[in-house]
Amino acid sequence: MLHIAGMKLGKAVVYVRSKNGISQNQLARESDTNRGYIYKLENDKLSPTIGKLEELCEVLGVSVSSLVSIAEQQTDGTLPTVPEDDKKE
Repeated sequence: MLHIAGMKLGKAVVYVRSKNGISQNQLARESDTNRGYIYKLENDKLSPTIGKLEELCEVLGVSVSSLVSIAEQQTDGTLPTVPEDDKKE
């Protein structure tokens, strides 16, 4: 599991993916992985490599730092937001 200061990035992936209307299958296909991998990632059952995390973020339309920020917001109980400059156009 990829935890950064207690954060669970998997839940941040779910949040951004859902907010952007991207299915697990679409995320898997566009990031050259499989749906099982995405499921495990979103449920904090595995840790992505930095390279895979960058690929996932590219498909999700956010930077890695924004994904970490969203995970931090979820951890501290505030409402997660996707920074305007990171939203897909």
